[in-house]
Amino acid sequence: MTDKVVKLAAVGDIALTHDYDNLLETEGSHYPFDHVRGFLKGHDIVFGNLEAPLSIRGETFPMKCSLRSNPHYVEGLKEAGFNVLSLANNHILDYKEEAFYDTFEFLDKFNISYFGAGRNIKEARKPAILETKGVKIGFLGYCDVVIDSPFYASDNEKGIAPLKQSYIREDITHLKKLVDVTIVSLHWGIENWCYPSPNQIDIAHNIIDFGVDLILGHHPHVPQGIEKYKNGYVAYSLGNFIFSDIHWFWMNEAGKKMCSAVRLNNNNRESIILTVSLDKTGIQQIESTPCLISKNLQPVLITDNEFLKEKINKLSEKYYMANYERFWRRYSLVQKYKTLSSNITRCLKNIHRLRPAHAKELFDMVRSGSKTV
Repeated sequence: MTDKVVKLAAVGDIALTHDYDNLLETEGSHYPFDHVRGFLKGHDIVFGNLEAPLSIRGETFPMKCSLRSNPHYVEGLKEAGFNVLSLANNHILDYKEEAFYDTFEFLDKFNISYFGAGRNIKEARKPAILETKGVKIGFLGYCDVVIDSPFYASDNEKGIAPLKQSYIREDITHLKKLVDVTIVSLHWGIENWCYPSPNQIDIAHNIIDFGVDLILGHHPHVPQGIEKYKNGYVAYSLGNFIFSDIHWFWMNEAGKKMCSAVRLNNNNRESIILTVSLDKTGIQQIESTPCLISKNLQPVLITDNEFLKEKINKLSEKYYMANYERFWRRYSLVQKYKTLSSNITRCLKNIHRLRPAHAKELFDMVRSGSKTV
């Protein structure tokens, strides 16, 4: 390879929120990146999905798990080497308009490019173009997550770019005239599932057929492996790069204040840092480095862990099966049974608190679960 080769590092979900608020006060904005900064700065371009807006302003939507990052963390992101971020996800508007536009302002201030969101659909579909070593690389971002708030952009409304293949085909056609390499970021998939659906694979293949060189996926919060398809590559989910347990308060229909929590498990702590070597002709090489969120909430490289390396390889091997759809059907049944079992167990643990309405809720859960599986 020549000296014109560009090295790109890509990570998954970045949510410097909740427990990271306390760390900022005691350790500073650079602390979360201490164990990966040197590795990331060995790359020309560092990409991630910014899962939480950068702001201390704004108000939340009712009953929604809302994420928000202190703007001081943008200094840590910049120092760690991040220079391009996707905003096309289901949390970037959690604190409404004020925090949304604050995020643009802080990223602009630190010269970090972003894409996938804007003041209208035209801005949300606008690419970020970076040039280094004479190689131009274009980024586009889209989201395919059901959102119970008006987050998707329209002609006259702010928001994020929806995953519509007609949009992607049109945007790629224009972008390829301006750049040497095209990369698409997709926020999609089912949370905590280790494999994408057959429909996702079909969509990914179509996008590669449109002329895209690389697809970077996120949202499931676990790694899902990497596929080479024709001349392109698909990382279906890179997992959580920076995340913590989440506790939030919300009001139920009766107006009572409720508390909910989501806690990281071992799978949620695992992720992939993708190193991509590319030049004007396209992608030359891809390598994956396992990464783990430590108990101190710092991502740590796991270069000597053969188990994690083998796990990523096994995840990737499934995409080359003769009948992936049959495998997916079996896998999805198991996952649905696990979810149903977990929900029933949680209800039974709190049986001493049950009221008639709760008993009916449990019955309806079992009945609907038996229908879906």
